[in-house]
Order: sequence, then structure tokens, then C-alpha cells
Amino acid sequence: MNKTVIVSGLCLSAMALELVSIIQPNWGKTSMNMQGISAKANLGLWKKCLTESGAGQKASKCQHIPTGDNKNFPKHSLVACRVLSIMGVVLVFLAMVCMTFCKMHKKLQMGLLALGGVSSIVATIVWSAELLNYKDSDGKKVDLKPDYCLFLNAVGGVLALMASGYLKWSKK
Repeated sequence: MNKTVIVSGLCLSAMALELVSIIQPNWGKTSMNMQGISAKANLGLWKKCLTESGAGQKASKCQHIPTGDNKNFPKHSLVACRVLSIMGVVLVFLAMVCMTFCKMHKKLQMGLLALGGVSSIVATIVWSAELLNYKDSDGKKVDLKPDYCLFLNAVGGVLALMASGYLKWSKK
């Protein structure tokens, strides 16, 4: 199989997974039951969603997560995760553009893919560390568990690293 096809497939897969993970509010989740009402909360990079169900009714509400005055999630960590995740997608995209238009610069392509993969993985690690210390508005610790978007972002980063490695170790 052609090297360009394999690397392009890895890059497209990485970008798709990373984009889905950035858009969806499913980086962390928690659930609770109180007096016959069950509540499920999902937390993402941009918004948090709360779904309540009980007595035959179901209500869902999503809110934007403010960057500046968010007591629940430290500003620097939230901004770092947002920037690193977006940077991962942009760098993988730039590597694909470079593969299309400047085929001679193999080291540049490898570097862009490696940086894109590492930035997505670092965003996943930073978010995971914050999940362990997440507190509600009253300052009580909330048991947040990782959700599927966190894993999608990490897998996207690994695919970008695999594409970089394939470029490095493949023959012309």
C-alpha cells in the first residue's frame, strides 16, 4: 500500500476523532440519585449538560462553561485543554497540507504530526488530572469519571504519532 495513503488515513482518522472529542460535552461524567429523581451530568471543553429524569419526565439542560470565573474548574487548566486540543487538530491538518503541497519536507511533516499527537495527549492528561480534583459550586469533591471523548482525543493523538512514526521508518 502507498505510504501517502496510509499516512493520510491515519491523519484523517486522528482529525475526525479529535474534532468529535472537542465538540461533544463528554469528557467527564457523573450521576446521582435523590428522592426518586436521577441526575446525570456531562462535562466537556465548552459546555456542561445536566439531564434529570424521574416521575415519567426527562429534562435536559446545557450551559456554556465560562473561562474566566469558573470556580469548579481552574481557568488555566480549562484554557490549556482547549488550546492543546485545537492545536492538535490544526497541526495534523497542516501536516496533511504539507504532504499534499510540499512532499520534499518529510521532517516538517513528521514534526507537525508528532507535535499534534503530543498536544492532544497532553490535553487528555491535564483533563484527567483535573477530573481527580473536580469540586462543585459548594466546594465539595465530585466523583467525575472519564467519558468517551477523553479517550477519543487520546486515540487521535496516538494515531497522529503513529503517522509520524510511519513517515520516519518507512522507505521512500
